[in-house]
Amino acid sequence: MRRLPWLLALALIVALGGAVYWLLATESGLRWVYGELQARWPQQFAIGSLEGRIIGPIEVRDFVYRANGTRVRVAFARLEWTPSALLAGRLQLDELTADGVHVALAHARAEGAPPDLVLPLNVAVDALRLTDLRFERQDGSVYAVRSAELRGFLGQQVARIERLEIDAQNFALRAAGTLGLRAGTEQRLHVDWRAILAG
Repeated sequence: MRRLPWLLALALIVALGGAVYWLLATESGLRWVYGELQARWPQQFAIGSLEGRIIGPIEVRDFVYRANGTRVRVAFARLEWTPSALLAGRLQLDELTADGVHVALAHARAEGAPPDLVLPLNVAVDALRLTDLRFERQDGSVYAVRSAELRGFLGQQVARIERLEIDAQNFALRAAGTLGLRAGTEQRLHVDWRAILAG
């Protein structure tokens, strides 16, 4: 009889470990999490196709997000990240790619100075690449960006841009440096750009 509590505790540990593994390391666990989120906010976002695991990689097709009159649609996105970095208070994005990003903008609102940015975690981005971006204004006009790439770090006090490259319809830009995220903090950003004239 003395062994019974130990056996029950062992069975509980095994069951808990199995549940955590199913949630984090299987596609069915990823789909369950999406189902819970979509049920909570059914009008804000939807996904046409979802593959992968929470621990990565994750592939998404036909992602749609709506908020405050703005709609974002992404034809395809792929994410690889390091979940263990969360233990150190850091969201580590190893690779994030997205293609066919269409943003329908709401009417601009006149507001005061933006508030200080406060993040619960530091964010490290090793490789971010976006292709085929389109920004649609309320009047129907569309501004196209062929590609945008970023490598950097976003902390509590400062954003460090190691590499930013943007190839748009009428300009190309490269930038690197640091940006303070608090009012009055020093900004050091080096930017090279060139205009692309319509031929």
